[in-house]
Amino acid sequence: MARKTPDDLSNRSRQSRANNEKLFKSLNQQVETVTEPLFKAEERRSVPVEFYCECSNRECVERVSLPIDEYRAVHRDPNCFLVKPGHDQRDIENVVQQTPRYWVVRKHEDVR
Repeated sequence: MARKTPDDLSNRSRQSRANNEKLFKSLNQQVETVTEPLFKAEERRSVPVEFYCECSNRECVERVSLPIDEYRAVHRDPNCFLVKPGHDQRDIENVVQQTPRYWVVRKHEDVR
């Protein structure tokens, strides 16, 4: 069996962290599905909902508060994720939007 090189291990780690973000995004999609029927259309634009940070740290349990419509806008691009400010990982993603409450990151092509 071939021995793993540092590059192999690094690539596996990068992919694993990207997969962690997909896991949190999936959890947030469930939050959206459950809470969306509770709000009228105008409330979906203004009433904040607590979503999980979609960063790559599997142990992160921080929350980001934003209205459902704003959450949906973040995810119009399926390669984008919602993270707390400073929770980005530059080796797997780029910050594409910054607000005081959250940042939006887009995955690099090689870890999508």
